[in-house]
Amino acid sequence: MNKIPWAMLAMATMPGTVVALFLNWYRLVFGFPPDIVFFGALVVFASFAAFIVLVSSVSVCFSIKPFELLLSLALALLLFVAIYVCLAAYVSNSLWGDTANYWIVATFIRQPLATLGFLPISDVSQKGVLLGVIAVVAANFVLLLWLAHRIVRRIAAEARILRRVSSVRALILTVCAAVATPCFATAAATQFKPASLRGEPFSSFFNLYPETDLAGLDNTRLSVAIQDRAERTSYPRTAPTQKKNVVVIFSDALRADRMGVYGYGRETTPHLSNLLKSGHLHKVDLALSTCSESYCGIASTFSSRPFHEISEHNFKLHELLKDVGYQVLFFLSGDHRAWRYLSGFYGSSVDNIYDMRSFPEKNINDDENLITGLREVSSFQGKPVFFYFFLMSTHVSGRKLPEFERFTPAKLDAAKVLTFWNEIAGTRRVKGKIVEGGLSASDQEAMRNRYDNGVLQTDFYIDRILTILREKGYLNNAIVVVLGDHGDGLGEHGHIGHTRFLYQEDIRIPLLVYDTEKVSYANSTFGVQPDIAPTIIDRLGLPIPRGWRGRSLQLPSVDRITLHQTRRGKDICFAAVENDRAGTFKYIRCGLEPGDRREMLFDLKSDPGELTNIIEGAGFARAGRLRAEVESRFPATRNSCKRFECVD
Repeated sequence: MNKIPWAMLAMATMPGTVVALFLNWYRLVFGFPPDIVFFGALVVFASFAAFIVLVSSVSVCFSIKPFELLLSLALALLLFVAIYVCLAAYVSNSLWGDTANYWIVATFIRQPLATLGFLPISDVSQKGVLLGVIAVVAANFVLLLWLAHRIVRRIAAEARILRRVSSVRALILTVCAAVATPCFATAAATQFKPASLRGEPFSSFFNLYPETDLAGLDNTRLSVAIQDRAERTSYPRTAPTQKKNVVVIFSDALRADRMGVYGYGRETTPHLSNLLKSGHLHKVDLALSTCSESYCGIASTFSSRPFHEISEHNFKLHELLKDVGYQVLFFLSGDHRAWRYLSGFYGSSVDNIYDMRSFPEKNINDDENLITGLREVSSFQGKPVFFYFFLMSTHVSGRKLPEFERFTPAKLDAAKVLTFWNEIAGTRRVKGKIVEGGLSASDQEAMRNRYDNGVLQTDFYIDRILTILREKGYLNNAIVVVLGDHGDGLGEHGHIGHTRFLYQEDIRIPLLVYDTEKVSYANSTFGVQPDIAPTIIDRLGLPIPRGWRGRSLQLPSVDRITLHQTRRGKDICFAAVENDRAGTFKYIRCGLEPGDRREMLFDLKSDPGELTNIIEGAGFARAGRLRAEVESRFPATRNSCKRFECVD
């Protein structure tokens, strides 16, 4: 009767302890707040404690045999979820700087080959990788089931030995535990501020808190949200003097320097180059994205705000157009609605969204879906329309069509998958810096060929979009903007992919404006994403909202400083770019801790590849001025939890 229930104690404490150790390491790697360790361990401890109560009560009230397999399956599933939610959080933060949720995982399960499309290997090799993943996961579950069966039997045996309560009391205890566990988890979640749980695997995966909420905004975003709400309420809802159709075409990870229309040695954009020759296409020579990832690139474009002022409560371009009588249509490659902050930012002012949920049987990253959706739109009926297209052909995970594989070789050997992972996830580090040499020069050339083929495919789809819009009468009187949401590293500065850095390969994008009228756009030298919304509104003859930070391209270029930022935890990078008569200079600072801080200054006119850091030489005074801009205008530099979402 005095035997210690070791199995029960181990089962109750071991999972929570292991999760706590993992989360402490995980938060240090990605710069998350310490609250996630306590919360994650609490959720796991409560779940497994409730399971022990359930097994003990069943063994006391009934014979355990009829329920043994069912309880073993339940425990194996509980262990499986705990392990793979943590693994998914690590992988997602390594690859793109966000914590996976069940929508993202569900997308992978529904379309695994489409999701694995980012691997630059053959289709056969991708299927081999998928089969390998399935085999490993299945083997893990079988092992967990075997372990769970042994644990259930041991707990049941100890419960019978320690039987001191009646069957009725045990049953009542089980019911109470079943009810109390979710209530306890919910109550625990409410004790934390949403920002303090950013990145916590379980709360993020199961959407236990709102991704963006006024209460979770820092003071800068909160004041901007209040200002923008008031601006939208008071904005005059009169029809524009120019009832032009408006088309915005994003291409994910599109770099200007890999486009023929920008002078690249390969003609990767024949259709856009022909448009430029026609005189209807205006080109901004040097355009930069606000950051090096999709969310803030899109949000900054539509809200005309820098990164540190973005939230779902901004007064956005498509909301303004909706308010003055436009129909709003979105055509999106990829699963944008799986990213809660992005779907929250889009808001409710959208009449229809054509995306993977419109064509569930199609590849989610296939730009052909946009063409299918566009063909369903009726011809122009007189009411102006705002079209937003988001293409994936240039992105590493976009579906690549064989007919555009013009530049070869464009694939890696399957044996290079792990090496490629190290490059794209940035795991090859020494003292915080990416280590070069993971992929050989020939491997990097294959990556660049693959990328150029994607640019060629993007140009094809842009031409198809414009052709269909022209056939349906929407281009008779229209303004079209073509741009990238960010760039993409192709081995320059020792990295592949995006989200982590602010070099030119990461943030230099195309900015092209096609106008059916030959209108003068005075600024052709320098622009940023926040300039796009004011340009469109200015062209329509509408008042530009006072809070918008961008500058219409119809106005001449002026001396200015623009701000840029990543959001990769403790290795976060900031940049300030100064464009004036002396040239264009970029100051970059990475790392928040003084000991880890790395500063660079580049003269983009004489050194477009950013090979020579002049911060200690002729650029010392300019670097000090740009450093002060970063310090004074980025509140995240002072946030104690070192994440852009955090509240001080």
